[in-house]
Amino acid sequence: MKLLLKLFLILCFLIAGIYAATPMWLSHILARQLPPGWQLEELQSGYPGLADIKIELLRVKGALGPVEIALTSSDLHFTYQGLKTDIGLVAVDIFMAAPEIGSSDVATLDDLSLPVTKLTGELPQLSVDQIRVRLHRETGIRDVVSRPLQLDFESFELTPRSGKSFQLASQVLIAESLRFKGRLEVDVSPTLINAVIRFPSSTGSSPWLIVEMNQEDLPSKTVTRFDAALNADLANREWLDSILADFTGRVFSQSGGKLEVHADFAGQNLQKIEQLSLTTKNLQLVSERGTLDISAKLLANRDGDQITVELPAPAMLGFQGDTSWVDEILIRAVPALQFTPRSETSIQTELGSNSRFIFLTGSHPSASFSGDVNINLQSSTQSLTLQSAGLQIETADLQAPTSTTAEGLVAIDLNVRTPVSYATDTQQIEAQELSVTSDLTIRDGAYFSTGSGTLIQAHISPVDATAEKIEMNWKELDLIKLTGSLDIGTQGFITELDNETWTGFDFDIKYTLLSETNSSGTGIMTFNSGTEIPFEFTGNTKLQRWDIKLPPTSIELTKMETLLSVAHYELPSSVKLTDGRIELQGDVLVDDQITAKIRINGYEAGASMLKSSARKASFTLNTAYNKTLSVIGPVSIQAITLAGGIDVTNIKTGLEFEDTEHFELKDVYAEVFDGQLQLGELHYSEGRIAETTIELRHINLEKLLAYADIDGLEGTGFLDISLPVGSDQTGVYVSNGIFHSTGAGRLAYTKEGVAGSNIGLQALENFQYSDLSGTLNYQSDGNYVITIRLEGKNPDLYGGHPVVFNLNVNGSLPALFEAMFMTGSFEESILKQIRSQ
Repeated sequence: MKLLLKLFLILCFLIAGIYAATPMWLSHILARQLPPGWQLEELQSGYPGLADIKIELLRVKGALGPVEIALTSSDLHFTYQGLKTDIGLVAVDIFMAAPEIGSSDVATLDDLSLPVTKLTGELPQLSVDQIRVRLHRETGIRDVVSRPLQLDFESFELTPRSGKSFQLASQVLIAESLRFKGRLEVDVSPTLINAVIRFPSSTGSSPWLIVEMNQEDLPSKTVTRFDAALNADLANREWLDSILADFTGRVFSQSGGKLEVHADFAGQNLQKIEQLSLTTKNLQLVSERGTLDISAKLLANRDGDQITVELPAPAMLGFQGDTSWVDEILIRAVPALQFTPRSETSIQTELGSNSRFIFLTGSHPSASFSGDVNINLQSSTQSLTLQSAGLQIETADLQAPTSTTAEGLVAIDLNVRTPVSYATDTQQIEAQELSVTSDLTIRDGAYFSTGSGTLIQAHISPVDATAEKIEMNWKELDLIKLTGSLDIGTQGFITELDNETWTGFDFDIKYTLLSETNSSGTGIMTFNSGTEIPFEFTGNTKLQRWDIKLPPTSIELTKMETLLSVAHYELPSSVKLTDGRIELQGDVLVDDQITAKIRINGYEAGASMLKSSARKASFTLNTAYNKTLSVIGPVSIQAITLAGGIDVTNIKTGLEFEDTEHFELKDVYAEVFDGQLQLGELHYSEGRIAETTIELRHINLEKLLAYADIDGLEGTGFLDISLPVGSDQTGVYVSNGIFHSTGAGRLAYTKEGVAGSNIGLQALENFQYSDLSGTLNYQSDGNYVITIRLEGKNPDLYGGHPVVFNLNVNGSLPALFEAMFMTGSFEESILKQIRSQ
């Protein structure tokens, strides 16, 4: 008996201990009943009675894929007899985090899954005074905080029927500044669950939101069908716009149209999504940024880890308003491209009915698209049309966008009528207007473009060049490797080089792009005169270096004046190029400056300077340019006729031309007055002729006197003349020139009424000289002194007695050289001087 009493006391103490430890063992038992991954965060319970137990607060937390759920129940009363449970409040908080850019936590198809619900055992009686569901969503948009969407369910009771089935119904309130009442109806049996939420609750009016879930337990799997339809035209505008603003971070002043969603799930232990469809009808959203119109029907099907999205009809998207985000997309696609902000824009996008998307899930999810895409962007300053047929795009890993490959053909038509710029590491192009038409062919991972483009009022750096228009044509241009063919033509080209403005020419260039920085090709430089100079080149855009070769090119000499003016060299206004042609051939190097070596051959050239002229000239000149122009080479001229009437023939010389202020003539040879002119070197620098000596050999005196054309004076014989010449600021001078006859000759001065009784002049009427010599000094101001010595006789005077004449002639002939080369008035100048004496 004592033993039984002791056992009873021990049992009492044990029961008392267990009862006292209720909070510990009850929480442990409840935690073990939670699904995997869920945890009990808080439990506040009373001590169990003989018939029931009360729980003041129960809070658990878990997750379904990327969605976190916190469930809180308060004032919970569980009755042992009849398994009846009364709950004061059930609060469900659902948290949806915004995806982080570059996050490795990629959503998979399993995140779009539903648990399988099966009713087992005896169903309890359940009454709930209030259920509150709040949906918390992060927008992922800076400075935008989303308010939670809250649904309040009124009290309901769940009373099981026979066969483990039950029905329940509850009014649903959307807790906002305006409260919208709907109705929840649930019908449950062991193999079928059907739930419907409808707004408004009245069945007599058309619903603006209806959500229906139907789950059927088949022998091999559980199937769930989900349908939702929103009619924005019937919904309360204020509430709907506020919800859209919370979810998108945008304020919509107006919304309308219909949105329908359908989804099918199936599985044994976990229902995975099988099919999803989305249909919009006249869906329109209006915000401060613009108006968005969507018309689409998408059908998604799952096969294993693959989801295929197909379009039974074309999907169309239209937007009108502020589309600065389009520029952001273009800048991301082509980082070096910059646009001026556009005005209000309309965009129309269409995906063809044969288009489809395929998504593959797993540790490295991927996606692909195939179909037709049409995009049309229009504004007052810009337009873009993009069309593709049979385009195929595939991303092997969504976490590595560079793994994207594509196949297909895209037609692009772009017009920009506001400033646009394109910059790379080596150059920058700016333009006031841009138009591009191109076919983009994508094959084998490469992008090939064929098309044309025009730049208006373009500026190119760092070469500091502008053009009124640049026209481009390209074919099979590889946009990644930058290889292919490219043609460029300019109009109104101007460039700054060596602190000078170069203009008057344009280019027509055919490039062969060898790599991103290297190119070669051919081109034509066209001058305003119509002259065309072809060239060949190789270049490196990174080094800004261009090697240019000029193949043999024939140019009419009459057009050289325009070509020289382009190079900032102008012929004197008195000089005219009249006949002949030249041939150019050489090399030009362009880097930080221009250097050139060009050979110029002249054929049958003719020129004039006032009343003097040259004809049938030929030359071979080697020219070089390095900030200044230099020329060297032989020159021959068949004939020169000076203004005073002197004919010079068979001229030959070597020309060394340093610039317009410095040149040299070397080894000058010419034929004049039946004799020869020879000059070792003539150097012209800073407006002056350096002192040199002109040698005249075997000059025919008869022709020399005929050229002087002194009335009544004639003669015969030949002279050698040596003239040291130079020039100063005033003009040309001759210092200590000498002349002498090479043999006997005759002089006759027979002007009527001159000789009279003067024995000297009588002797000159028929003077046969044995020696004729003298000196000549001519100053640049026109003053001259001539000494003449004549030895000989007049056979008609004093029986031919020998006579010696020593004459000193002086005076002023300031117009001598001007008359000889320019005005043709030499005779008049001489006669004027004779009359003055």
